[in-house]
Amino acid sequence: MKVIYRNLIALLVFCSLLFVLGGCNKVEFVGNSLCESADFKITNNLTLSSKTVDPALDKLNISAVFSEPVSWSVTVVGERSQAQKTFEGKSVSVNIDFYGNSEDDHFFSAEKCVVKLTVGCAAAEHVLFFNYSTKPFFKKANFGVLVGDFDGHGAFSTGGGWFDGAKLDVQLLSNIVSDPSPQGGKALLYHGVVKDSLAAPANNIWYFGGCKSPLLSVVSALSAAGFTNTDSLYLNMYVRGYGDEFPNSQMQLTLDGQPYTNDNGNVPEAKIYALNIDWEGWRMVSVKLSDFKGLHRFTSIAGINSLGIGLAAGPVQTIKSKFLLDFIIITANAPYKEVR
Repeated sequence: MKVIYRNLIALLVFCSLLFVLGGCNKVEFVGNSLCESADFKITNNLTLSSKTVDPALDKLNISAVFSEPVSWSVTVVGERSQAQKTFEGKSVSVNIDFYGNSEDDHFFSAEKCVVKLTVGCAAAEHVLFFNYSTKPFFKKANFGVLVGDFDGHGAFSTGGGWFDGAKLDVQLLSNIVSDPSPQGGKALLYHGVVKDSLAAPANNIWYFGGCKSPLLSVVSALSAAGFTNTDSLYLNMYVRGYGDEFPNSQMQLTLDGQPYTNDNGNVPEAKIYALNIDWEGWRMVSVKLSDFKGLHRFTSIAGINSLGIGLAAGPVQTIKSKFLLDFIIITANAPYKEVR
């Protein structure tokens, strides 16, 4: 009797365990129900707004319409540059405005490009081609506005001064072609070394110098397109760091001219962002404008008149600092590699 009782208890425990495990780990069916139905059709085929695009003047519209909502992906690839941008979604249609930005470290150029559409679970790709007549320079304010790429595009100026130049060996801002960024062409060099004769602080320094570039035309274009909120705007740039060779290099960014009101009326207040450059090689850096700090909260670009870029030391003082800079662009709604 005891044996039967023990077996009955064991059976009840086993069944209870199965019930608990089954209830906590419910398995959901995954399969063809996630794919398009048997009646699925592409009612409007993949279409491009133009077969030849001048990116300084035009965007490329990519469209298609389906008979039902379905998962899709669109990839644009430059045949020569191998620059690439991919869009994904689930909807009854595709309607993409593409401005020419790349999600990797290659840039589109004046070249033939392929557009590939993949729909649902089907393996087949729908392919079309277009040509970029020139390299994209991003003059569409609803995408972003180029500040400067140092190849003659944008309005970046190297006007400005350097701190205590008699005590520093500072290479003034100069366009160089060696070690070009992924954007190609020329880059801007910031390089400073403390001279042995510098007395105080002893062979170390926090700040080497910098320059300012006008932003009035950029701010005007963004404002006209309806983008003034600093939460929706990003400063993007390619920066080349030198790792252990220049471990405490820092870029000091300022947005100057932003007014605030005190007892003396409207007073300009610089908004500041410090970027410690501790990596080796080129990297795309994106900073939301609302992350720039000042005494007062920075919510609107109204009143901004210039961008300051300084060569500094950080997070600790140093005797030398260096970085390269290229392709400065302010984008709307998302960082450069994420926006259309």
